Amino acid sequence: TFIYNHYEDRPSEWWDDLDKYGVSRVPNDKKNPDTWSKMEVVNHIFNKLSFTKSMIDFQLKAVMKSPYTIHTIPLMEDKNDEVYLPFNNKIVHITPNSIKTIDYKDMSDKGNLIWETQKRSHNISIVDNKNEVMNGLFSEFCRKSTSSKIKPLNEVDNWRDAFQENMDVMKSLMTSYGYMISHFNNPSRPVAPIYVDGDAEIGLENGRNGKSLVMGSIKYWKELLPLSGKSFNPSELGCWGPVNLDTKFVMINDIREDFNLESLYDRLSDDFEVRALHQNKFVIPSDKKPKIGITSNYPIVTRGGSGRHRVHTTPFSSYWLTMLENGENVADKDNLGKMLWGHEFNHKDWNLFFNFGFLCVQSHLQLGLHYCDTTEQQIKGIIRKYEGSKNDGVVEWWIDVINNNKIDGLLSIAGIDRKDIYDKFIQDFNDEPVSYTHLTLPTKRIV
Repeated sequence: TFIYNHYEDRPSEWWDDLDKYGVSRVPNDKKNPDTWSKMEVVNHIFNKLSFTKSMIDFQLKAVMKSPYTIHTIPLMEDKNDEVYLPFNNKIVHITPNSIKTIDYKDMSDKGNLIWETQKRSHNISIVDNKNEVMNGLFSEFCRKSTSSKIKPLNEVDNWRDAFQENMDVMKSLMTSYGYMISHFNNPSRPVAPIYVDGDAEIGLENGRNGKSLVMGSIKYWKELLPLSGKSFNPSELGCWGPVNLDTKFVMINDIREDFNLESLYDRLSDDFEVRALHQNKFVIPSDKKPKIGITSNYPIVTRGGSGRHRVHTTPFSSYWLTMLENGENVADKDNLGKMLWGHEFNHKDWNLFFNFGFLCVQSHLQLGLHYCDTTEQQIKGIIRKYEGSKNDGVVEWWIDVINNNKIDGLLSIAGIDRKDIYDKFIQDFNDEPVSYTHLTLPTKRIV
């Protein structure tokens, strides 16, 4: 408290002058025992008082009279209907109806501070032509990533003709990308965006479809912490230790098949507790905590409405995987023509990349998170839940019977006898080598 009180009202430039702060003697001057030099003060802080960086981060209230804390520091904050994105030359301000730049001097009188890691090093300019933005390299990569496979490869001469752009999925990607860019945490709708392998067959999950690249590009917008989904265990002590106060996005990449999504729910919904090994824990309040995103090669299975409302799924197609299997590269002239964010990625490419992000943020402010049709992925999730990595066709049989009312009385009476279902099952699978143990029949009538 003495240190804070002593320095609080002094001009900041005095700190660079060893003779300031009313100190006139040299260190260890016994003739003036009641005064300290700057060097002695610094030594006293960091040696005798054991004043450490951890105290600065987590114990400011104990060492300062009227400190700023993570709760009170006047940060420039995003809201439900506006987002601020600081760049080297300007601040970009996005609302549902406008995208414009603001000079830093126009914000200085509002007491708005930013983390140093928030400020992008690029000089930004707004591109008003939306078509030009949507034809940028990253936007094109996203459109191809979210395309739909409409034909088998053996029915087309050029593999690209097997795919068609899917604007429903692209809208899902854009609104989720805008959600990840924004720093606003909506307390009523805590969500983890999940990018999944949409075309993978059960037991043949391959990846390499661009989902990690797209989500990982959030590092160009905010401080991102990547975690390996293969080794990360949310229940393990110290697993969140790498999270810092300025960490704004945690990407759990390529999760295991048995990853427990429920273990993330508390940090999605409440404050974000960080406990590193051999260190004191600290808590990031819910309105300033990092968002969490996930990539997966496996269908996502959630339990109940609570789970469904905590995730937002965007399926990625096999477009870029097919490209690789045909011996091509993203940088080939028939594809993007250059590597994203590589040495050939020039100022215009960067500017279009950032402007695409602005459109994504605006789409999210206008629409919220758009939920595309994920019926195919949900079916794969159910198959994996009940049949594992081997698709025997039993779950698909159930779906077909129910959707097409293939058993008399299924949709018209209160319940049907389980023997009727079993007889139908045996009839349909009479010539199929299937394990009947997968067919779970109810002990009572189906209602």
